[in-house]
Amino acid sequence: MRERYLAEYGILDGYHEPIYHCRSCGDTGRIGDAWCPCRRQIVQSILPDYLPDRMSGEARFSNFNLNVFQDGKAGQKGPNTRDVMADYLHMAQLYTGHFDRVRDRNLLFSGPPGTGKTFLMQCMGHRLMDEDRPVIYITAPNLFDLITRYKRQLASFRPDPTILEEAEMLYHALHSWDLLLLDDLGTEPVTQDRYAQLIMLLDTRQNRNLATIVASNLSVRDFAKQYDTRVASRLKGNFLVYRFPGEDLRGQQAGG
Repeated sequence: MRERYLAEYGILDGYHEPIYHCRSCGDTGRIGDAWCPCRRQIVQSILPDYLPDRMSGEARFSNFNLNVFQDGKAGQKGPNTRDVMADYLHMAQLYTGHFDRVRDRNLLFSGPPGTGKTFLMQCMGHRLMDEDRPVIYITAPNLFDLITRYKRQLASFRPDPTILEEAEMLYHALHSWDLLLLDDLGTEPVTQDRYAQLIMLLDTRQNRNLATIVASNLSVRDFAKQYDTRVASRLKGNFLVYRFPGEDLRGQQAGG
């Protein structure tokens, strides 16, 4: 009788069950102890509104102009700046084009200010975001402020629910998203607590086989002086180092 009634009035069987947008998680946002991909996509779309740093909309591979870098001169020994940057651009395109198959996923861009480190890392970030890969971009001073704010909320007797939820979302992204772009490392005030925060972040992402790209004006040798040997050893042992040559392009453009 029930089946005849449903058929007579055009009612689908299962009408009383909720219709989920995501069948994998039933719109809970979680599968077991992990985030569901649907939640990651939603957070990816809104996360830039919560971050203090934003990637430049101009940072695209199509806008990467090798002509701004100095070409070689007659009699010059070794590769010139433009040739080096052409190789780095090719590396970045291969890295993003074969992201899931890349073995060396951690990169360190080191070199003087204004030599293209930030622009290239943001090009890589935009390329992967175009494929709906979760990418987070943040500068080092704001990274440590974010971690400190999150821990302060956790330790609070009465944490603000809104602030805690936002801080937890950002903290989770730092430790779980496919690619972390950490810019300007070495410009933040250094403390023992920040040593520990940086080491824990790098180790967590390394253990989860997540990709991290760091840009800094410091060399690996400088890290051992400004931080300690533990930080330097992780950057030297777990990261491929790309040294950016040349002079400050922003200064040249301003002077011109």
